[in-house]
Amino acid sequence: MPEALTKWKFQALTHTKDLAFGYSSREIVTQKDLMVQPNPPRFLREGDKMEFSSKVVNLSGKEITGIATLQLFDAATNEPMDGWFKNVVDKQYFTIGAGQSQAIQFPIEVPYQFNKALTWRIVARANDGSVSDGEENMLPVLTNRMLVTESLPIHMRGSGTKNFRFDKLINSGSSETLTNQALTVEYTSNPVWNAVQALPYMMQYPYECAEQTWNRYYANSLATMVANSSPKIKQVLEQWRTEDTAALLSNLQKNEELKSVLLEETPWVLAAKNEAQQKKNVAVLFDLMRMSGEQTWAYEKLRQLQSPNGGFVWFKGGADDRYMTQYIVTGIGHLKRLKAVSGLQEAHLNRLVQAAIPYLDNKIKEEYEQLLKYKTNLKEYVPSYYVIQYLYMRSFFPQNKISEPALKAVNYFKERAKQTWTKQNKYMQGMIALAGHRDNDLATPKSILKSLKETAIRNEEQGMYYKDAARSWWWYEAPIERQALLIEAFEEAEKMRQPPMI
Repeated sequence: MPEALTKWKFQALTHTKDLAFGYSSREIVTQKDLMVQPNPPRFLREGDKMEFSSKVVNLSGKEITGIATLQLFDAATNEPMDGWFKNVVDKQYFTIGAGQSQAIQFPIEVPYQFNKALTWRIVARANDGSVSDGEENMLPVLTNRMLVTESLPIHMRGSGTKNFRFDKLINSGSSETLTNQALTVEYTSNPVWNAVQALPYMMQYPYECAEQTWNRYYANSLATMVANSSPKIKQVLEQWRTEDTAALLSNLQKNEELKSVLLEETPWVLAAKNEAQQKKNVAVLFDLMRMSGEQTWAYEKLRQLQSPNGGFVWFKGGADDRYMTQYIVTGIGHLKRLKAVSGLQEAHLNRLVQAAIPYLDNKIKEEYEQLLKYKTNLKEYVPSYYVIQYLYMRSFFPQNKISEPALKAVNYFKERAKQTWTKQNKYMQGMIALAGHRDNDLATPKSILKSLKETAIRNEEQGMYYKDAARSWWWYEAPIERQALLIEAFEEAEKMRQPPMI
């Protein structure tokens, strides 16, 4: 039962085979003779001074005299924090008449430099011990300071010596309030390791929409492939994992309730504190048994998010979404191309694809029919972003035949994509080049890649990249995804030995 004072109705119906039935209805009230009803804030900040208020309610038929107490604890370690918070008036005496209530306040002061989670507990007890009540919950304590991270990427290509200068760090002495937290130098001879370290982040998304559920599956599949591809990597990760198994998760991470309370207010609480913790996070991710379980869990979630018509929904119970379906099927195509799925997981993904592709073929047919219905000039039409995404997605699955009703639409959109690629942004140009290359079109990818080379920005340290024409939340204007896809286009369509650097 929840702690709220309310009334509940219980109803029961029973019947026999010959349709004789009986019915019963009862009501109960969730209350005690003595009740505590705290009124805590949503969060605190370091340095705050406040009176932690609560109401004590006497629902009995006689007067009650007693004591209410407030206790404070560190949520992660369960150590008492009353002294830190100057909770010196931690006892409040009360005398409450029958059917009456009384407000009580506990003055506290949040210490500076304390920005962790706090557990509070209020207990009210009658002097004769006949009745009592209590409530306990957690409260985030936020810092008044903002952590600002300044990073300087240092790219060294070949041998030589270079000088780099942190001007903001050097000139930080002019601020009276700024304090330096840490200075970290991170070196890797293989940039792939940075991608490996990012995989645990993909596994800690707090929501269960189709996009993030698929990203969890994708990260697990890549981690499994990396762990199985190199015995040396597997050996190192196993050593990290077994060095201190009990310490892999802090008390905070073990406490799911506390983690959910803090995640919204302080999303950085689960960030790795040091390099050793980062290693352990990566090692936990790469545990093969854990990855197998996570993959199965993510697949079951995805299966539930796929509608009977084959389309995926953003959240369970919602309408099927064309973009999300193309996004997930494209991801499956990537995993298959990387040979990152096998055995039972491959069979699982094939079932999702077999249902999703006919749905997407039907959507592309409907879009073509809409052009005809509204008498669009078919000789001047420029394909939409979703059409280009479809053509790119479809290029991963040439073995899945396009249905006859959709074939005319697909051929039309392919031809228009070839004719109008100069009117598309760089992201779409990369997709058109890859789709054309996989469809044995030599001329269009060659022209697109030539244009991409001519319009690129080249930098000795950053390599080859493109100026952001627009920044927004739209998927077709995402700069990192665009850069990754263009690297894929150059690597595959032009067969470059070394793709451009990010």
